Amino acid sequence: ADAAYAVFSGQRREGAEPLDVGEEAYVTENALFLVQGTQYVEVVGSAAGQRDTLIAAARALLGAVPAGESAARKKRELLPAESQVPGTLELLPQDAFGFDQLDQVYAARYRVRDGEGVLFVAARASAKEAQQLAVAYAEFLLSNGATVRGEPFEGARVFELFGRFEVIWADGPVAAGVHDATGEEWAREMAGQLRRHLRAPGGAP
Repeated sequence: ADAAYAVFSGQRREGAEPLDVGEEAYVTENALFLVQGTQYVEVVGSAAGQRDTLIAAARALLGAVPAGESAARKKRELLPAESQVPGTLELLPQDAFGFDQLDQVYAARYRVRDGEGVLFVAARASAKEAQQLAVAYAEFLLSNGATVRGEPFEGARVFELFGRFEVIWADGPVAAGVHDATGEEWAREMAGQLRRHLRAPGGAP
């Protein structure tokens, strides 16, 4: 299911029309793309203007395949829906943000008032592994010239890198953070929002 969503989100096209088909879907001038459990599906028309036919074909296909596991859907829900820019949720299977140890990362862009940036989570097998990943990512930022700007809360650090802001911490078996934020206060506020979301009942795995 994770692999299916990675392909689906990696293929996502700007300006496409979202559809209520399967778990998540969108349609373009001549094609429909969807994900359902472990299935990634493309329905490609022979010409433009076949929207209704594409949707009918997709619904018929979904009636013949199982919904699949909900584990990947649960991981996507680690990111809050509030203020999330539609169509930006994606699974980065490897080398997220240029760091080779940061893989299987769910990320989405958020826009609040006069700031924006990316929130991300990377679920790991244990709290120890999540902590090790957070430390390694912090060291990666420092090695690339980042400066530490303080701690928004215990266990987290804010970094400035080329005029943008990053936050990283570990919360149980999840490494979480803010990437490419336009302002420091925005980064701190959104880190707090993500932390509260992860600590809410049913938030973290």
